Amino acid sequence: MSSWGDKNKSGGGGFLNNVWSKIIAYKFTNDFPSENAKPDEETKLYMILTVREDGAEENTETTLNGGGGEYFEISEDGQTLSSVDADRLPKLWAEGGIFKFIDSLVDVGFPEARLGDTEVTRVVNLSGILGTRIYTEQKAVVVDGKPLKRKVKKGKFAGKEFPVTNLVVTKIGELPAVKGAAVPKATSAVKKATNGSGNALPATLTAEADFAVADEFLTNLLAEAKDNKLEMKAISLAVTRRGTKLKMAEEVREPLRLTLIDPAYLTAAAERGIIMIDGTTVSAA
Repeated sequence: MSSWGDKNKSGGGGFLNNVWSKIIAYKFTNDFPSENAKPDEETKLYMILTVREDGAEENTETTLNGGGGEYFEISEDGQTLSSVDADRLPKLWAEGGIFKFIDSLVDVGFPEARLGDTEVTRVVNLSGILGTRIYTEQKAVVVDGKPLKRKVKKGKFAGKEFPVTNLVVTKIGELPAVKGAAVPKATSAVKKATNGSGNALPATLTAEADFAVADEFLTNLLAEAKDNKLEMKAISLAVTRRGTKLKMAEEVREPLRLTLIDPAYLTAAAERGIIMIDGTTVSAA
């Protein structure tokens, strides 16, 4: 198990088996995406994973099980999980399909830093995996040395048994550019977020980029915060909430959020006199 898995677990056919594909999208939900699905008696967590198989003209969707969903709050855009208990971290069920998929991705070399540190951000956000080209397999679930099987209760396969499998990544073919692709020119939401300056976000948020927009957003964020300070672990959620309030497009908000929770950026911002850092607390300069 990867180190990401150690920190993010809590203590569940041949589809996309032995194929190369690129991760296109994902979405957390409490509803199983099927017209024939009956409402779950208990709140469940699922992740709809969208990929494009090599050579295919259309995307393929599959649903990964995450176990009990009553422990999580799902963001409006379905991209982020946070705990319903502010004192607890959002932990994924270690036997669930969501956890198995992400843990296997990290195991074969996906940079864990691109997933963010849940212990710092207090959220699970997987936007860093988008654009990754992967090779997936269906691995049989083994219990007491024997493959686990499930019996179909109805339909044309009623009475037949099939192996229970997890979708896992066994190879990585290509990683997306660091911190995403080019970001569109400033929208009205960005102009609001920057007090009307209208500065566009850098094409890629790197150490060499102009961080004027990020600096100004953080300054405004701290100005609205209690006592003009935030714990580092609270910045991620604060950015998401303010970005949502300002109706910022996800492709604009997400690179900004990743920048503002980056320790290297925060250190540089402190050196430039934008903020002050005292341990794990960030405050207005």
